[in-house]
Amino acid sequence: MEQYIPKSSLVSEIEALISNGKLKCQQSKENGDRESYVAWSEHIATCGKILSFINTLEVKEADLEKVFNDEYSKFSNDIDADYAFPIDLADYKDFAKHFFELGLNKIQKGE
Repeated sequence: MEQYIPKSSLVSEIEALISNGKLKCQQSKENGDRESYVAWSEHIATCGKILSFINTLEVKEADLEKVFNDEYSKFSNDIDADYAFPIDLADYKDFAKHFFELGLNKIQKGE
């Protein structure tokens, strides 16, 4: 999960939804709007279940150096023996990092 968005940010957003839901639920109760009260109560419960699920997920750190080296080896070994692999490891790392960050930015922007 950390490779996409920080878990703490997601948890914070869900907690904000719960707080807002509690406020709306209280307002509905005070206004005697039972239908809205039930809907907001369900909203709070659903957010709570999602938050509980997220808190069960384990965030693993990846050894990017190992991933780069393994993937680079796979690519370079797949090339015909008569041809040199056209990119060195340092350039491969820069290339991979660029596209990782590009994807991360798109996810954060909701694209």
